[in-house]
Amino acid sequence: MKQPMNLKTGIPDTITAEWLQKHNACEDQVLIFKKEWPDGAVITRGNILRACELSIDIDWFVKVVLTPSAWAEYEKVTAVACVEYEKVIAPARVEYEKVMVSARVEYEKVMAPAQAEYEKVIAPASVKYRKLTAAARVELEKVVAPAVAKHEKVVASARAEYEKVVVPARAEYEEVVASARAEYEKAAATALADAICAAEQTK
Repeated sequence: MKQPMNLKTGIPDTITAEWLQKHNACEDQVLIFKKEWPDGAVITRGNILRACELSIDIDWFVKVVLTPSAWAEYEKVTAVACVEYEKVIAPARVEYEKVMVSARVEYEKVMAPAQAEYEKVIAPASVKYRKLTAAARVELEKVVAPAVAKHEKVVASARAEYEKVVVPARAEYEEVVASARAEYEKAAATALADAICAAEQTK
């Protein structure tokens, strides 16, 4: 069988889990591959696109199998896809960071006076504590306990408000990133498929 022109010399027609392990593929990637193709997979357009659907690392595979010229062509195509990816996530990232900064400012605004009040009670108490007997320490702990409890209550409340703002913002941002990433990986898989598509016909 003729070696596809865009693949490096020595690349087998059928890729197996053992071949992937020999070339230091990540263990989780090998497991996904083996589950889908227990007897190995021929390098075809269909199998490459299926690998993309399974979130197998196409970029890693490309570096291992393509010739330098085919790799350069692949890089050209994926560079465009990468620009599109950044174009989608950049505004989402800016918006997310804006929300995070605002939430952090609000959190610090609540925490600063609470921390100051807490330190006012705890700092001198800590100095005394080291010098006291065990019985006296128990008494001192009773005195500072309300300040500790109050501080913890403020922290918990401020944290809850912070999370209320940032959790949905983070989820929304991650959704945009995941969607953009899926589009990029689809473009990368298509580029790889195109790189060997003509070669398939020579087999």
